Amino acid sequence: MKSNAGKVQLWILFLSIFMPNLFNIRLIGMNLTFGRTVLIVLLLLCLYREEGKIVFRNRLETVCMVFFCCWVLYGILLMALNGSVHKEGLKEITNIFMGAMTVYCTLRLIGESGEMLGYSIEILRKLVAVCILVGIFETISGEHLRSSCFNDPAYIYALTQRYGSVNMYQATGFQYGTNDFCSFLVFFFPVFLLKRKGKVFDYLMIGAIAVICAVNSSTLCLLTLILGTSYFFLKEKQIKPQNVFKILAILPVLYVAWKWLQYSYGNSFSLMADLKNHLDNYLARGGSSYSRFWTYIKSLALAADTYFVGLGPANFTAYVAANPAKEMLLNPHNLWLEIFTEYGIMILVFYVVFLSTLFCKAGDIYKKSGVQRVFLIRVMLIDYIIVGIVPSTFISYLYQWILLALGIAIVKIHGIKKEKKLVTYGEA
Repeated sequence: MKSNAGKVQLWILFLSIFMPNLFNIRLIGMNLTFGRTVLIVLLLLCLYREEGKIVFRNRLETVCMVFFCCWVLYGILLMALNGSVHKEGLKEITNIFMGAMTVYCTLRLIGESGEMLGYSIEILRKLVAVCILVGIFETISGEHLRSSCFNDPAYIYALTQRYGSVNMYQATGFQYGTNDFCSFLVFFFPVFLLKRKGKVFDYLMIGAIAVICAVNSSTLCLLTLILGTSYFFLKEKQIKPQNVFKILAILPVLYVAWKWLQYSYGNSFSLMADLKNHLDNYLARGGSSYSRFWTYIKSLALAADTYFVGLGPANFTAYVAANPAKEMLLNPHNLWLEIFTEYGIMILVFYVVFLSTLFCKAGDIYKKSGVQRVFLIRVMLIDYIIVGIVPSTFISYLYQWILLALGIAIVKIHGIKKEKKLVTYGEA
């Protein structure tokens, strides 16, 4: 009975993270979204089951929660010292705190059971498949959800002014923009790599992600998808005749789908042509590639100006708006630079060290156990490093914290040496 309740709660948790704005209620001066409501309710349920105590069940989990606390408190301190307490900064700090809640609730629901861990991955697989199907529907119909940028009059007007027309046959899924959606899909695509019956469906889903990235002209996401898939098959030694045959059988289907979309809706895309276009624009000191590169260089100088302690939460945009002579993009377009410029070198280094620890521990466990879902975390971490630089801002996406929760759970459940001590911290 408890297991079934846990499964239902995991479904609701992941659904709220994938579609956080399913509803939005204004209550006591703040927006109470579907995502926030679910996290608050589930956290209270977790505290109730632990008799009002916050419980950490292994060292990695303890370190992760302490890190989140330090991150939130440091952000508040920076706002206080800089005198820059504003709505966007408070929203960003709230989202980081919700990230801690996401990790904690996911770990409590998974518990010590390998079955619940596997069920979590299966839920993600089904939800991502639904998102892919929604994306394919958008590329065919040109219809979009209310959360999409294609239903934002300001966005449509800006594109029309710049390009003269708007290609509505792109995909945003439950996200706002095309790059946001592609980075989301590529971030989660490894859930389709695990061994199971009916792999043809999984290969089709990965192929559909490639088609969506091509339709959206999201070059970096497509390259990341290729890199992640290649890394998995090479390290897993899955290059067997039957697997090669399945992949080769699906490639013509993907090619026909791409050509049909190109012919019917004008979604033309060529990876090599797009890469050449980016290179030509960069050499001509124009286009998005050059703008990003220039912003990255200026961001490093900006971090040095703050003595590497950080501007404060969500202050990157405010700084650029106040200093137009810097000629930077309004957003850093890079998760790592966003953390570096807004929260300083200490937070960035600690986070990178923590992710590296997960990567190394997962590798050690995989060598000894051969459990494939342990390897899944390594592929997701590689994807995370790259797709974090695709959207204009990545730091507030709640779904990224699922990676931390799964990584900690996998190390805890499949680790050779399990810690037996139960650490209790504080009262509810």
